[in-house]
Amino acid sequence: MKNYSNVKNLIATVISVVFVFTACKKNEPETPEVNQVEGWEIELVDSIPGSEAGLFNMLAFDADSGVHIAYVVSQNSIYSLKYAYKPYKGNWTISQVASPISDNIIDIALDNQKNVFIVYRGYAPDEPDNERMFIAEKSINGSFNAVMVDVLGQNQSFSARYPSLYADENDRIHLAFERANYGMRYTTYSFQGEFTPVEIFDDNITGSSSDIVVDSEGNKHIVHFNNENVYYSFCGYADNTWIVSHIATGDEGNDSYAGISVASDRFDNLHVAYRHSSYDNNIHYLFKPAGSSNWMEQGIGNTGGSNRYDRAMACDTLGNPHILYDESYGLKIASKKGSWSSEHILGNSDYRCDSNYDIEITDKNRAHVSFYCRTTGVLRYASRILK
Repeated sequence: MKNYSNVKNLIATVISVVFVFTACKKNEPETPEVNQVEGWEIELVDSIPGSEAGLFNMLAFDADSGVHIAYVVSQNSIYSLKYAYKPYKGNWTISQVASPISDNIIDIALDNQKNVFIVYRGYAPDEPDNERMFIAEKSINGSFNAVMVDVLGQNQSFSARYPSLYADENDRIHLAFERANYGMRYTTYSFQGEFTPVEIFDDNITGSSSDIVVDSEGNKHIVHFNNENVYYSFCGYADNTWIVSHIATGDEGNDSYAGISVASDRFDNLHVAYRHSSYDNNIHYLFKPAGSSNWMEQGIGNTGGSNRYDRAMACDTLGNPHILYDESYGLKIASKKGSWSSEHILGNSDYRCDSNYDIEITDKNRAHVSFYCRTTGVLRYASRILK
């Protein structure tokens, strides 16, 4: 945070903070100013009059510290997919990826060549009423081309949804998703390449959000919901045999659509953050040391709000987990360094930032956060060096 040494600078800071928290109408775009709030540099990414920009958003960064955000815009009850890019010390540029799309569950990944991959659910060109899953891909200086995830066939009963992406060190894109009402599936892809044969890792379940990560040895790890149960699926490097285990049970009720996130730290330990939407709406946290088969529940306290679609956790350079969550209409971050502590980022009852968000942490321990401001319907980006 800047060190203000006189009253003049202090007054300017107060004015800046007041500006951020001032609620305004969604059809009045906010100005693209950068604001300093409690150590976080907060920027406006996109504001569209009469719309909700960033209603769902996912974030990634590249090897040159460029920030990439895929996000959904809702306008007149129509969803469209957009993409924002900001090079290091540069400005945001925005492009439209697809419109219309059928729902707001998306994900983004970048390979080492800075090729961008965004997965979403859209409509097949030859069957406008039929929903399909697509990956929109582009080189860093190119334009988006949509590739249909065709490993499931061309039948309506083979529709796919609730995807998650991960780019490994070999530029392979890993995709986990649910084949609508028929269980969890997995495939891989590479830039302008072909999909590998689909693999089934958990069959005959309905409506399940998931997240995927690949560790330093190439082993694949997927977590997903099945109603109120949390499952973990493991598959070794260059293998297609999945081992599925039940690792947690939540509150009674259907929690399939609640947010869930998995991260592998520098030591290949696994961290899982998930939320149960039915009753307590609190964040739960699981930890599994590398080489162990035992998961340990390490709660972070009575935190969390009513959002159902967040998947927001990342590990810093020391292996410490950091989890985004919403509380009292504001966006907060919980960090574990021996014990859990929390920090407020932005938002309150007058300027609500309690909807959707994502986080990534670079090798210099800088946190990058994208989030949706529900009061004004805008997409924002926050950044700071983690202490």
